[in-house]
This record gives sequence, structure tokens and C-alpha cells, in this order.
Amino acid sequence: MRYTFLLSLTLAFCTTLAAQTYKFDEIGIRDFSKLRDDVFPEAPAVLLVQDIRFKYGYELYVNERIKIYTKDGFEFSNWDSQFDDISGLRAYIYNLEDGVVTKTKIDRDNIFKEKIEDGYEVTKIAFPNVKEGSILELSYKVHYVGMRWLNAQSFIPIKKLKIAIQNPGYYSLKIVENPLATIDLIRQNDRSEIRFLGENIPALKRESHIYNLNNYRGKIFLEQVRTKGKEMLSDWSEVSKIFNDYGWYAEELEKNGHFFEGDITALLGTEKDPLIKAKRIYSFLQNRMTWNERYSRGSDNLRKSYMEQRGNAADINLLLIFMLRKSGIEANPVLVASKYWGRPVLPTIYGLNNLIAAAEIDGETYLLDATDKIAPFGLLRKTFMNGNGIIIYEDDTYKLVSTNKTDISKMTTLVTASLEPESQSVTGSVRTRYQHHYAWEFRDTYSAARGRSFEEEMENTVELLEVNNVKTNNFNEIEKPLDVSYDFEYSDFIETINDKLYVSPLLFLGIIENPYKDTDRLYPVEEDFPFVSSCIFKIKLPEGYIPESLPEPISILVGDDVASLKYNISAQGNTIQVSYQIEILKATIPPEYYEGLKRLYGTFLEISNAKIVLGKIDEQK
Repeated sequence: MRYTFLLSLTLAFCTTLAAQTYKFDEIGIRDFSKLRDDVFPEAPAVLLVQDIRFKYGYELYVNERIKIYTKDGFEFSNWDSQFDDISGLRAYIYNLEDGVVTKTKIDRDNIFKEKIEDGYEVTKIAFPNVKEGSILELSYKVHYVGMRWLNAQSFIPIKKLKIAIQNPGYYSLKIVENPLATIDLIRQNDRSEIRFLGENIPALKRESHIYNLNNYRGKIFLEQVRTKGKEMLSDWSEVSKIFNDYGWYAEELEKNGHFFEGDITALLGTEKDPLIKAKRIYSFLQNRMTWNERYSRGSDNLRKSYMEQRGNAADINLLLIFMLRKSGIEANPVLVASKYWGRPVLPTIYGLNNLIAAAEIDGETYLLDATDKIAPFGLLRKTFMNGNGIIIYEDDTYKLVSTNKTDISKMTTLVTASLEPESQSVTGSVRTRYQHHYAWEFRDTYSAARGRSFEEEMENTVELLEVNNVKTNNFNEIEKPLDVSYDFEYSDFIETINDKLYVSPLLFLGIIENPYKDTDRLYPVEEDFPFVSSCIFKIKLPEGYIPESLPEPISILVGDDVASLKYNISAQGNTIQVSYQIEILKATIPPEYYEGLKRLYGTFLEISNAKIVLGKIDEQK
């Protein structure tokens, strides 16, 4: 069960946490007797104790003890902290040597600082003399820390967890467990602190097809809901009010709201169609502005950004909003979170790290981000297809809008090929049409700035494949589908046994492994975007050969409108025609459909590896 509650503690400022004097239980020989944990026998290591004590806005105390069971657990003896202001660091390692428990203090040679971006440093410890059975002990304090969450789950099981939160600064806090997590904690609260307790908490399971596993980690979110006597963040309407009240852009616009009017007049002329006007403005800003690769929720100086033709994401998208409004189109800011930042699960300002635009045109809401010069109108970066965003209106009202709603991206391929048994090769041509995110990805991957070669990468990926005469159509027309064609020769493709030819009908366009390999699934499957990938092969047979037999058509359906596979192969004269289509119609797929996806791709792998047998006509009469 999950609980949401307000914490407005009235304890005296002099109340202190007991973390400075925290005492672990004494370690004896009995602590080394177990070769594996009773509850988690497969675990390479466990957190025997994790005690976290947090004075909100002031200090964080962490005390933990780790038991290493196997060599696979050695990686958890290399510790690092996300904080750069650590003090009171104490670390020890316990081993059993000749029947005697030894306790070794970690000296300075094994504790070091490492600089990371923006001048921050992290503290790292490499515990020495780690063995199977070692017990590691660590305590430290972090000063003046303001945290948005406290983790309650690790990549190894936690035997005993305690998180205590105090509030000496009289803040009103909203505290909520992560609703996406699958662990259970016990909550206790009294006049002095709020406590979360847990025992035998399973490890955070590493699974594929997840952008940010921390979204599903057991954790406690903390957000300030009152400041200077004013309620904040009781619901999403408060987020809208705060955004507008802070004036992160309004004052700048009021002072300098006319600096782009001449450009709009020249750009739109007498155009009346709102969608055409919106696309022109969007394209104009894409070409004019250069993104400085920083996300932001607000702008300091829109005029300066516009004149210098450079800015953060909020600069560019607020300019887009105001230019759309100036042209008579309803447009409003949308606060969103990147996948790396995390998925917002409660009303929050700090849980949203970027601003995009929403344009209302003929009853449709278009989510727009003009920071990428090759992003089609109405498509978002994959990192912002991440749950809900909040549209903020000028009257402080709001609307939650799904960032995952998008057109189905399509990749449609036609292959014409001829089998050449004399050289054991297959030659032919490929034509592929990419739409929506598929087209965006291709344009980005093979842009001139990246200097990558489609031809070289195809040849490096598929051994004995030679690609030439690569052509693209509409590469720079980002609103149009992208067409790519090339010729190929695939050597050593045909296997000959007793005058029979064995060939793989999907040539080199199948898969070489099933991307879904787990025996079970705990978390949702996250795809880049919904898609339909289809391919038709027309393979000309060598003179005098026909297929001995062909497989039956295959059709697999996963759930209702979740995923599907269709496969068919037929012979028409001296040509074999093969077709397949894979549909993944949801970007986020619940875990109960994992087995269906695994079966679908397992079948497609079998199709990719399958061969058909061609025999001589006279032998089959």
C-alpha cells in the first residue's frame, strides 16, 4: 500500500538525530557462518543494514553494512557517493582470518575524490582485501543537502532498512512512496520524525528495454508544499500557478514583445491557414535558433536569445509560443521531464526539467519542440515521450497531456533479388521508406555533421555484404517521408548440398537474436516509439529450380492492439514472394505481455534463420 501525507513537524530546532552515535551490532564468528542468504540465496551480496537519517534541508546521515557472498558481489565493494560535501566518513572491512574476526579501517589511500562535470567532486572508496564472506561497513554525513528523494532499494537485497525524516526548518513537505515501485514499507510517524521501515527488500531487478530503471526503484519522494505561508503543490493547479507567478518569461515578453513582429509579418504574409502558419513559424525558429543543449523551465532574456540566435530549450520554445500567439494561434508552455530525469508521479516543479510548446489547431493539440533542426512538426524527442506533461494556461488552469501519443512510425521495405548459384551469391536492390521517428533517426544518424556512412555500417554489420549506389530522397525535407535505396551483393549466401540450393528468404534483413530473453518480467517494456516494420521480398529463382516446399503462413497477436507478427511466403512462376510485418503499437507495454513479445520475436528469429530448399525441376517430375 502506498501513502501520501503532509509532514509539518513542530519539533524544536535543537532536536538532533542519533546518527552521529549510530552503533552497529558487534560482528562475531557467527556472522561468517552463512555461505548464502536464507531469503535471497542467489544474491552475490546483501545490505545487512541500511540506516538513513535525514534532517530536511540540513544534514543526511547514512550507515550501512554489506555482506559479500560470492565473487560476483565484489563489484559492490567499490563505493561512490553522488554528493560532493561528505564528512565524518568511516569505513571498515571485516574478515575471518584463521578463526579470528579482523577489523580493518580503510585508510586515505583507498579514499579519493574524482572531479565530474560543473566542478563537482564525488567521493570514492575501493575496499581492499575483499573476499567471499567479507563484511563492509560505511558511515558518513552530508551537509546542507536538499533532496527530492531517498532511495529505499538497491541493486542487492536489503535485509533491514530504516529511513527517518526530521524537519527542523518547519517546512511543509509532501512525502510519498514511489507508486511505480514493487516493494512494501511500513510507515511510522510521531511528533519528532517520520520513519519508513522494511525487511528483506528484494534487489532492483536489471531488465532490458527500460530507459531509466530508477523510475521503478523503491524510493521516498519529498517535495516542499508550503513556503512563506503559501500553499504549494497540493495538486497540479498549484504547479501552474507557481510557474505563472514566478514570471519566468512574462516580464521579458512585456518589455520586449515586439522584437520579432517584423519577421512574423514577412514570414506569413497573407496566409490564413493556422496549421500552415504554425509549421512556417516552427521551421523558421528551427533554422534560426541554435540550441545550447541545455534543458530549462524558464528564460532570463528572450530578446537576447533571439538576437544572438542561440538559447536553451525554454528560450527557443517560449519564442515559439509567443510567435504562434502573435499569429493568432493558441499556444501555451508545457512542462515535461526527460526519461533520464525520471517520470513525474506527483505534482512537482523540480520533477519537471524542461519546457516545450503546445499549439491548439482545429481541435488538435500539437506538442512541439523547436530545439532540434531536423525534428518534424508534432514529434518529440524520444527522451520526452515520458508519461504526462502539464500544459500551463495564462489563467493558471492546466491540463495533463500524454507525451506518448504519437503517430505510428513506419519502415516499409521492398527487396528485389536474384539468386546466382554459380557464385553462391544473391544480388539485388533495396528500397526503404522511413516515416516519422524512423525518418528522424536516419537523418540524425547520417547527417553530415556526424560523418557516418550508411554503406560502411551496413557492410560492417553484415559479413560478406557489399553495398553500393546508395541514394536518398527527401533527406532534407523533414516533413516528408525519407526514401533510401541501394544495390547489394551478398556473397556465400547459397548453400549447395546434393544439387539442392538452401537459401534464407529474409536474406540479411532478419534478426540474429531475440531481444526478449528473460524468463519473467517485473517492469513494463519501454520501446522507443510505436512502429510498424514491414518488408516484401521478390526473389527470382535460378533457371530450372523450384521450391520443394514452403512453410505455412504465420500470424501472432499479442493482446488487443499491443503487438503482432504476420509472415507469408509463396511461389509465383520463377519468383518467390516473401512478406512480413511486425507491429508494436504501444511505447510502454505492461509486463503481463512480455511472454507474448518473447514468443513473437522468438518466432521471427526462427523465420530469420529458416531456409527453404530449391530442387531441380526435372528431379521433381
